[in-house]
Amino acid sequence: MQKSLFTHSLSAQQHRWLLLVLGHLSFLVLGILSLVYYQERMLHFDTANYAYHLIYFQDFYTGHGRYVSYLPQLLPLWAARAGLSLSTILQLYSLSFILLYYGIYLSIVYGFRNLSGGLFLVLALILTLRYKFYAPVGEVVTSIAFVGLIFGLLSSDWYARSGRRWLKSGLAILLSALFVFIHPFGMVSLAAVWLIWLVYSGRWRKWREYILPFSWLLVWGGRSVIKGAGTSYESGRLASLSEAGSFLLKLSDYYVWDRFLWYLTSHYTLPLLLFVGVLLYLSVKGKWLTALLATLSWVGIAVLVLILHSYLNGPIYIMLDGYLAHLGVVMALVFVLPFGKSRSIWAGLLFLVLIAFSLDRIRGVHRYYAEREHLLLNIIAGNSTPDEAKLLSHMDAFDYDRLWLPWAIGIETHLMSSLKKPEQPQTLYFQNHGQELDELLSKPDAFLSIQYAPDTFKVKDFPPQLFLPKGDYKRVDLKGRY
Repeated sequence: MQKSLFTHSLSAQQHRWLLLVLGHLSFLVLGILSLVYYQERMLHFDTANYAYHLIYFQDFYTGHGRYVSYLPQLLPLWAARAGLSLSTILQLYSLSFILLYYGIYLSIVYGFRNLSGGLFLVLALILTLRYKFYAPVGEVVTSIAFVGLIFGLLSSDWYARSGRRWLKSGLAILLSALFVFIHPFGMVSLAAVWLIWLVYSGRWRKWREYILPFSWLLVWGGRSVIKGAGTSYESGRLASLSEAGSFLLKLSDYYVWDRFLWYLTSHYTLPLLLFVGVLLYLSVKGKWLTALLATLSWVGIAVLVLILHSYLNGPIYIMLDGYLAHLGVVMALVFVLPFGKSRSIWAGLLFLVLIAFSLDRIRGVHRYYAEREHLLLNIIAGNSTPDEAKLLSHMDAFDYDRLWLPWAIGIETHLMSSLKKPEQPQTLYFQNHGQELDELLSKPDAFLSIQYAPDTFKVKDFPPQLFLPKGDYKRVDLKGRY
């Protein structure tokens, strides 16, 4: 009896070709998106701040000691020091994040010779990432790529073979230690991936596998002794955990719960349905413990993310989205463990559908960032003349629903207008409640940049890619006018 297309199995060579095409093509599409939508990715929030610091100081920049941020800054920093145009610098910066992830993918596929590990990386990066794709400097997303790198090592045939066990364990420990310089939330996903993989592969019986999590305790314990609770930012984030009990008892009353349900029904529908289906499949196939651990891990990450964002009271997704992206790590693992090495046509279609759906959803949310830029430039155009390059308004007029965050608008609008008219840049600054600016405004050629440190960038030091807006600030009342 002749086999149909969907009951036919691929040859080993065809399967290898399929996984490689899916991987390389995914990063090609991500690279194209990063260039086509470079303004959406580079002109808003933290990314604009990082880019502005890099261009202004002609040096690396990061926050909270997360030095992994230096890696995607190599190309744009070279471009800035070489005197290349602002648009070229921003395009290279936008693309560099994808190049970093692609380099990790190549290391997994050709270094560890682990095709399914490479597929895991692709899925982990895109399954639940949406708005944060357009805020690429967030180390919380970068940490996912390094989770993929470690899983690529642990699940490789080289790691599974006997011999050189201490060398292999040492390499895994070394890679894990990098999270001290990346983002602590990545360790949550890494622990979940390690435990699920350990049970699924049956390696939980091998005592040497427990050297790795023991090393995590030593590294992070040592870090806590040296640095205490970490930076003030990290301490503030962790403080919300103390209210976890009362938060969970009234979960449905919190705005973040409503947004979480919106994500599930609007952005994650297809991957989530397939995730549940594969969990049932694993249970039927006798891998019920793997399915249980994956379920508990997914729910645990979701609950942790909700607790950390319990403060949310409006549709501002820039932070929430990056943490929710870690749900995709568990989902990607559940897809790859049973089907990553399957030669079934159905398995290939599963991965193709997941990748196509996720990339399309990522592309779709660029509209918010394009509309935000358009709104900010229209505010400036509607309240100034060519000779009025600087506008100053008050936070009473700020629209959180449409603009989300105000703290970097001074440099965001400077970058946006510089791309439109390089020799006639403009800027808009929102004065915070209780913020005294009279002394700064009295100085010639004053420039108000970021709310928590408005005089960060001095007039005399501006690089050739950025002309300082001239003249005095014009106070405008924008309340109800945009």
